[in-house]
Amino acid sequence: MSLNFPQDLIIGRTVEAQLAALFESANYTTINTRDKEDFPDFDLIVTHPEGKVTTIEVKYDKMASHTGNAAVEYQKLKDNQIIPSGISVCKADFIAYKFNNDTNYYFIPPSDLKELINKKKYTRTVNGGDDKRSVLALFNLPSFKNNCEKLNYSVLKSIG
Repeated sequence: MSLNFPQDLIIGRTVEAQLAALFESANYTTINTRDKEDFPDFDLIVTHPEGKVTTIEVKYDKMASHTGNAAVEYQKLKDNQIIPSGISVCKADFIAYKFNNDTNYYFIPPSDLKELINKKKYTRTVNGGDDKRSVLALFNLPSFKNNCEKLNYSVLKSIG
Protein backbone atom coordinates (compact mmCIF):
# COMPACT_ATOMS: atom_id res chain seq x y z
CA MET A 1 0.00 0.00 0.00
CA SER A 2 1.22 3.47 -0.82
CA LEU A 3 2.33 5.65 2.09
CA ASN A 4 0.07 8.31 0.58
CA PHE A 5 -2.97 5.99 0.48
CA PRO A 6 -4.91 7.72 3.31
CA GLN A 7 -4.37 11.12 1.66
CA ASP A 8 -5.15 9.71 -1.81
CA LEU A 9 -8.38 8.23 -0.44
CA ILE A 10 -9.45 11.63 0.90
CA ILE A 11 -8.70 13.27 -2.45
CA GLY A 12 -10.56 10.52 -4.29
CA ARG A 13 -13.64 10.91 -2.13
CA THR A 14 -13.51 14.68 -2.62
CA VAL A 15 -13.40 14.28 -6.42
CA GLU A 16 -16.31 11.81 -6.25
CA ALA A 17 -18.33 14.29 -4.17
CA GLN A 18 -17.55 17.11 -6.60
CA LEU A 19 -18.74 15.02 -9.56
CA ALA A 20 -21.89 14.03 -7.66
CA ALA A 21 -22.55 17.71 -6.90
CA LEU A 22 -22.11 18.55 -10.58
CA PHE A 23 -24.77 15.99 -11.53
CA GLU A 24 -27.06 17.11 -8.72
CA SER A 25 -26.82 20.73 -9.90
CA ALA A 26 -28.40 19.53 -13.15
CA ASN A 27 -31.24 17.74 -11.30
CA TYR A 28 -29.78 14.24 -11.41
CA THR A 29 -29.81 12.17 -8.24
CA THR A 30 -26.66 10.43 -7.05
CA ILE A 31 -25.67 7.75 -4.60
CA ASN A 32 -22.06 7.39 -3.54
CA THR A 33 -21.60 3.63 -3.09
CA ARG A 34 -18.53 4.13 -0.90
CA ASP A 35 -20.93 5.23 1.81
CA LYS A 36 -22.27 1.67 1.77
CA GLU A 37 -19.06 -0.40 1.64
CA ASP A 38 -15.30 0.08 1.33
CA PHE A 39 -14.50 -0.73 -2.30
CA PRO A 40 -17.57 -1.60 -4.37
CA ASP A 41 -17.66 -2.22 -8.14
CA PHE A 42 -18.21 1.49 -8.92
CA ASP A 43 -18.26 4.79 -7.07
CA LEU A 44 -21.45 6.57 -8.13
CA ILE A 45 -24.93 5.61 -9.16
CA VAL A 46 -26.39 8.51 -11.13
CA THR A 47 -30.05 8.74 -12.08
CA HIS A 48 -31.13 11.05 -14.90
CA PRO A 49 -34.24 13.17 -14.17
CA GLU A 50 -36.15 10.91 -16.59
CA GLY A 51 -35.08 7.75 -14.73
CA LYS A 52 -32.11 6.31 -16.64
CA VAL A 53 -29.53 4.90 -14.20
CA THR A 54 -25.78 4.98 -14.90
CA THR A 55 -22.87 3.70 -12.83
CA ILE A 56 -19.56 5.56 -12.74
CA GLU A 57 -16.07 4.67 -11.54
CA VAL A 58 -14.23 7.90 -10.68
CA LYS A 59 -10.47 8.22 -11.12
CA TYR A 60 -8.24 11.13 -10.17
CA ASP A 61 -4.81 11.35 -11.81
CA LYS A 62 -2.76 13.80 -9.79
CA MET A 63 0.44 13.28 -11.82
CA ALA A 64 -0.95 13.79 -15.33
CA SER A 65 -0.23 17.51 -15.50
CA HIS A 66 3.39 16.84 -14.46
CA THR A 67 4.05 13.80 -16.66
CA GLY A 68 1.83 14.59 -19.65
CA ASN A 69 0.39 11.06 -19.37
CA ALA A 70 -2.87 9.54 -18.20
CA ALA A 71 -2.19 6.37 -16.21
CA VAL A 72 -4.60 3.43 -16.43
CA GLU A 73 -4.17 0.35 -14.23
CA TYR A 74 -4.96 -2.94 -15.95
CA GLN A 75 -2.96 -5.64 -14.10
CA LYS A 76 -1.24 -6.23 -10.80
CA LEU A 77 1.02 -8.69 -9.09
CA LYS A 78 -0.70 -10.64 -6.34
CA ASP A 79 0.72 -13.76 -4.68
CA ASN A 80 3.46 -13.85 -7.35
CA GLN A 81 0.90 -13.97 -10.16
CA ILE A 82 -0.17 -11.28 -12.60
CA ILE A 83 -3.92 -10.83 -12.36
CA PRO A 84 -6.39 -8.50 -14.09
CA SER A 85 -7.17 -5.33 -12.12
CA GLY A 86 -8.33 -1.77 -12.63
CA ILE A 87 -9.90 -1.30 -16.05
CA SER A 88 -9.70 -5.05 -16.77
CA VAL A 89 -12.24 -5.79 -14.02
CA CYS A 90 -14.27 -2.56 -14.12
CA LYS A 91 -18.04 -3.11 -13.88
CA ALA A 92 -19.18 0.52 -14.20
CA ASP A 93 -20.97 1.90 -17.26
CA PHE A 94 -18.42 4.74 -17.47
CA ILE A 95 -15.11 5.75 -16.01
CA ALA A 96 -14.80 9.45 -15.21
CA TYR A 97 -11.24 10.80 -15.13
CA LYS A 98 -10.35 14.01 -13.35
CA PHE A 99 -6.93 15.56 -13.84
CA ASN A 100 -5.43 18.20 -11.58
CA ASN A 101 -5.38 21.71 -13.06
CA ASP A 102 -8.39 20.81 -15.25
CA THR A 103 -12.00 21.66 -14.39
CA ASN A 104 -13.47 19.02 -16.70
CA TYR A 105 -14.26 15.35 -16.18
CA TYR A 106 -13.47 12.95 -19.02
CA PHE A 107 -15.85 10.04 -19.52
CA ILE A 108 -15.08 6.82 -21.35
CA PRO A 109 -16.84 3.45 -21.37
CA PRO A 110 -14.60 0.72 -19.92
CA SER A 111 -14.96 -1.31 -23.13
CA ASP A 112 -13.47 1.56 -25.16
CA LEU A 113 -10.56 1.92 -22.76
CA LYS A 114 -9.94 -1.85 -22.75
CA GLU A 115 -9.87 -1.73 -26.55
CA LEU A 116 -7.24 1.05 -26.48
CA ILE A 117 -5.10 -1.11 -24.19
CA ASN A 118 -5.63 -4.28 -26.25
CA LYS A 119 -4.61 -2.38 -29.40
CA LYS A 120 -1.58 -0.98 -27.53
CA LYS A 121 -2.56 2.66 -28.13
CA TYR A 122 -0.62 3.68 -25.01
CA THR A 123 2.94 5.01 -25.13
CA ARG A 124 4.43 2.62 -22.56
CA THR A 125 3.74 0.71 -19.38
CA VAL A 126 5.14 1.29 -15.89
CA ASN A 127 4.74 -0.23 -12.46
CA GLY A 128 3.13 1.97 -9.85
CA GLY A 129 0.61 2.16 -7.02
CA ASP A 130 0.26 -0.58 -4.40
CA ASP A 131 4.01 -0.77 -3.72
CA LYS A 132 4.69 -0.76 -7.48
CA ARG A 133 2.71 -3.99 -7.95
CA SER A 134 0.22 -2.42 -10.38
CA VAL A 135 0.87 -2.32 -14.13
CA LEU A 136 -0.18 1.00 -15.63
CA ALA A 137 -0.64 1.86 -19.30
CA LEU A 138 0.50 5.45 -19.92
CA PHE A 139 -1.41 7.38 -22.57
CA ASN A 140 -0.37 10.74 -23.99
CA LEU A 141 -2.71 13.07 -22.09
CA PRO A 142 -4.12 15.05 -25.06
CA SER A 143 -4.65 11.81 -27.00
CA PHE A 144 -6.35 10.21 -24.00
CA LYS A 145 -8.68 13.16 -23.58
CA ASN A 146 -9.58 12.99 -27.28
CA ASN A 147 -10.86 9.44 -26.74
CA CYS A 148 -13.20 10.64 -23.98
CA GLU A 149 -16.33 12.75 -23.74
CA LYS A 150 -15.66 15.95 -21.83
CA LEU A 151 -18.18 16.81 -19.15
CA ASN A 152 -18.53 20.07 -17.27
CA TYR A 153 -21.45 22.07 -15.91
CA SER A 154 -22.49 23.63 -19.24
CA VAL A 155 -22.39 20.30 -21.07
CA LEU A 156 -24.38 18.59 -18.33
CA LYS A 157 -27.02 21.33 -18.28
CA SER A 158 -27.43 20.98 -22.04
CA ILE A 159 -28.20 17.25 -21.79
CA GLY A 160 -29.98 17.25 -18.38
